[in-house]
Amino acid sequence: MAAAEPVWSSSPVQLVAFDGKGPHGPRLALQDTAKKQLLKTVGNCPVQVVCVCGLYRTGKSLLLNILAGTQGESFKVGSSTRACTAGMWALPSEPTGPGQKVCLLIDCEGSGSTEKDRDHDARLFALAVLISSTLLFNSRGVITETAVQNLALAASLAEHIFRQNRESAPEMTVSPQFTWVLRDFALALEDPTGREITAKEYLEQALRSNLGSNVSDAREKILSLFPQRDCVTLPRPVNDEEQLENLAAIPLTDMRPKFQTEVQVLRTRVRQSPVLKTPAGGPATVGALLALIDSYLKAINEGGVPELGSAWSHVEFQECDRALDEAMTFFSNKMSAVSASLPKTTADLERCVQEGKLGARERFHELCMGSDKTRNEYAQELDHNMEDTVNRLVKQNDNLASQQNEDWLRSRWEVDQLLREYRIKFDAGQITKEDCDKAHRLLNAHVTEISAAFRREAVGSDAVIEVALRQCEQKLASAQKEIGSWRQMQSESVDDRPEDDQERKRPEKKKEQGKERSNQKGMNFGQNEETEESRAGKQPRCCTLQ
Repeated sequence: MAAAEPVWSSSPVQLVAFDGKGPHGPRLALQDTAKKQLLKTVGNCPVQVVCVCGLYRTGKSLLLNILAGTQGESFKVGSSTRACTAGMWALPSEPTGPGQKVCLLIDCEGSGSTEKDRDHDARLFALAVLISSTLLFNSRGVITETAVQNLALAASLAEHIFRQNRESAPEMTVSPQFTWVLRDFALALEDPTGREITAKEYLEQALRSNLGSNVSDAREKILSLFPQRDCVTLPRPVNDEEQLENLAAIPLTDMRPKFQTEVQVLRTRVRQSPVLKTPAGGPATVGALLALIDSYLKAINEGGVPELGSAWSHVEFQECDRALDEAMTFFSNKMSAVSASLPKTTADLERCVQEGKLGARERFHELCMGSDKTRNEYAQELDHNMEDTVNRLVKQNDNLASQQNEDWLRSRWEVDQLLREYRIKFDAGQITKEDCDKAHRLLNAHVTEISAAFRREAVGSDAVIEVALRQCEQKLASAQKEIGSWRQMQSESVDDRPEDDQERKRPEKKKEQGKERSNQKGMNFGQNEETEESRAGKQPRCCTLQ
């Protein structure tokens, strides 16, 4: 299946700039603005890195605009003899979906400018080689000895870095795919015998000629540094000399058909560019690329040779830190939304927590990189942090659930209304056995109904619900005791004892009952709660009358 055509619609940002002279030469710096913007927009996407390098004033920026289909709108194009691009500028394609790869086009400042020295050029080219998955070297005309020497000179530091790392970290010295783009190419592609050859064969003949001579060192450097090589030849885009000075304003469709054909070949090459790989072989994200650039620049600025193994170790820890932060941000946002809808039942809360943990772990594993040991250590830290958040959420849920359960029971507890009629009769000395039995049945029916409804609608953990049920039982026991006292008084009123003695004791009993009812009315849900020690070992009980 053919790869989808990348789409570029944003503006390039300066990725790397020189920020002054250091003790070991010009200092290169990763730009914070570019870092923040790229992390925000495509930081978690696997990345194809396509760098365009070459001599200054050879049309690199124009070539990039043509590749991106953004002529005159993206990379700055000049018409003077002064170098137009400073440092490195990057333009990401739009991701086609979450986690989908992006193509990062990088315009590298041209080498050979009279305003810069060779060390300046070598550092930029070395960085381009270290971070690219595909490197396009742009030059005009045919491959001459001068062109070969210019490429070898620019590649000298990069070749030295790779040679130093081949023994210590051979799996990390993976050179980019190299394509030499020959602009304004007018020769017929033929060998000395007149046989038609491909552009790739032409490149191989040019690089392998004169091997063993006094000029072979440059060729050997290029062959060693770029084992995967190819070549694309582009004819002059237009025939009119005046139009050549204003190519940025001419649509590709108005250029020569042969030029358009070769541009499509080059676009296909870019589209099929491999994704940047980690040492473990997995895809590297834009975030990992930025950390890698930062690590390389520190070594280059200090005048040393970047150790590729150490650089990737730095990237692994930095990306795992970022993966942990993003996973916890995802989980915290999910739990904040859950917190706003509390209280919940234990089952509902557990379901929300598990969904949040699943999403956070997926987010973490998408971004983290490195050895299994490193990944597992960060994964354990993620689990620990999530558990701390869950514990706080459970405590909040229990507190809110307790209050809601108490409010629910308080609003539906109608014992005072049910017993009011019988209390009046008792105070008047008119309570009967039938009245006591009826009050008992009404109380039993009401509490049974309340208990069943509460168990359906109560929220919070089992422990929280049990506390509310115990409070309900306390109030039930008080109501039962009151009805029991009525029975006792009613029974005493029919005993065969002197009437004056009964009349003398009845006011004392009524006074005690009145005080008891007063105490019952003052007992609300949430009061007289048992201590943790008194609750220990008790089994949940249902609020029903015996």
